[in-house]
Amino acid sequence: MIGDRRTVEINISGIPVAGVGGLGLVAIAALTAYILPQTWLPLAIGVGGGALVGGAVILARRRRPLP
Repeated sequence: MIGDRRTVEINISGIPVAGVGGLGLVAIAALTAYILPQTWLPLAIGVGGGALVGGAVILARRRRPLP
Protein backbone atom coordinates (compact mmCIF):
# COMPACT_ATOMS: atom_id res chain seq x y z
CA MET A 1 0.00 0.00 0.00
CA ILE A 2 2.98 2.29 0.21
CA GLY A 3 3.09 4.54 -2.80
CA ASP A 4 -0.61 4.24 -3.60
CA ARG A 5 -1.92 7.67 -4.37
CA ARG A 6 -5.56 8.46 -4.70
CA THR A 7 -6.50 11.43 -6.81
CA VAL A 8 -9.59 13.27 -5.74
CA GLU A 9 -11.48 15.26 -8.33
CA ILE A 10 -14.46 17.47 -7.71
CA ASN A 11 -16.63 18.09 -10.75
CA ILE A 12 -18.61 21.29 -10.28
CA SER A 13 -20.01 21.38 -13.82
CA GLY A 14 -23.32 19.92 -12.63
CA ILE A 15 -23.89 22.55 -9.97
CA PRO A 16 -26.45 25.13 -11.12
CA VAL A 17 -25.34 28.74 -10.63
CA ALA A 18 -28.37 30.58 -11.98
CA GLY A 19 -30.34 32.91 -9.76
CA VAL A 20 -29.26 33.26 -6.16
CA GLY A 21 -26.26 30.94 -6.59
CA GLY A 22 -24.95 33.09 -9.42
CA LEU A 23 -25.43 36.21 -7.34
CA GLY A 24 -23.46 34.56 -4.56
CA LEU A 25 -20.54 33.99 -6.94
CA VAL A 26 -20.68 37.62 -8.02
CA ALA A 27 -20.73 38.72 -4.37
CA ILE A 28 -17.68 36.59 -3.56
CA ALA A 29 -15.83 38.01 -6.58
CA ALA A 30 -16.69 41.57 -5.51
CA LEU A 31 -15.62 40.88 -1.92
CA THR A 32 -12.35 39.38 -3.11
CA ALA A 33 -11.70 42.41 -5.32
CA TYR A 34 -12.47 44.72 -2.40
CA ILE A 35 -10.07 42.92 -0.07
CA LEU A 36 -7.35 42.39 -2.69
CA PRO A 37 -7.13 45.55 -4.83
CA GLN A 38 -4.73 43.90 -7.29
CA THR A 39 -7.64 41.76 -8.52
CA TRP A 40 -9.61 44.71 -9.92
CA LEU A 41 -7.97 44.60 -13.35
CA PRO A 42 -8.54 40.85 -13.99
CA LEU A 43 -12.09 41.19 -12.64
CA ALA A 44 -12.81 44.14 -14.93
CA ILE A 45 -11.36 42.28 -17.93
CA GLY A 46 -13.51 39.25 -17.09
CA VAL A 47 -16.68 41.31 -16.74
CA GLY A 48 -15.99 43.17 -19.98
CA GLY A 49 -15.16 40.00 -21.88
CA GLY A 50 -18.23 38.25 -20.51
CA ALA A 51 -20.43 41.15 -21.59
CA LEU A 52 -18.95 41.09 -25.10
CA VAL A 53 -19.36 37.34 -25.49
CA GLY A 54 -22.89 37.50 -24.06
CA GLY A 55 -23.82 40.26 -26.50
CA ALA A 56 -22.38 38.27 -29.40
CA VAL A 57 -24.38 35.18 -28.39
CA ILE A 58 -27.58 37.23 -28.13
CA LEU A 59 -27.03 38.73 -31.59
CA ALA A 60 -26.24 35.33 -33.09
CA ARG A 61 -29.40 33.79 -31.58
CA ARG A 62 -31.61 36.60 -32.90
CA ARG A 63 -30.53 35.91 -36.45
CA ARG A 64 -31.02 32.16 -36.16
CA PRO A 65 -33.98 31.09 -34.02
CA LEU A 66 -33.84 27.93 -31.94
CA PRO A 67 -35.42 24.82 -33.48
